Amino acid sequence: MMLMIVLVSACKQDDEPGVRPMVSSSDPLNNATNVPVNGAISVTFSMAMDPATVTNSKFTLQNGITNVTGTTAYSGTTATFTPAQDLEPNTIYAATIHSGVKSKGGAGMAANFVLNFTTGAAPDEISPASSLTNPTNGAM
Repeated sequence: MMLMIVLVSACKQDDEPGVRPMVSSSDPLNNATNVPVNGAISVTFSMAMDPATVTNSKFTLQNGITNVTGTTAYSGTTATFTPAQDLEPNTIYAATIHSGVKSKGGAGMAANFVLNFTTGAAPDEISPASSLTNPTNGAM
């Protein structure tokens, strides 16, 4: 009996019940290049998350060590970070989903998820495509 008490008390209890959530996909993809400077960053989780834990402090975007301001939204199984202003062109960014986000069942991610990407040229640096006009130039 004493041996059983020692064995049971020595076992570590799991502080977070259930299967741990993970990021199953992202937009942009990890290490993507030429990412638009005026887009949002989104991640899809493997299960429904507790929306109260998917916040600006748990979904961050950084340019080096500088935090990018923006808003985080969560719907279904997808979290989206929308920067407050366009990102810098031709710049490396790191988006992080911190392990403090939790599933609806209370399980946290095992580790931070980090997504790296590089932006492309600014929209005004891209050559405009020719467009059709109506009426055409010179029409009567």
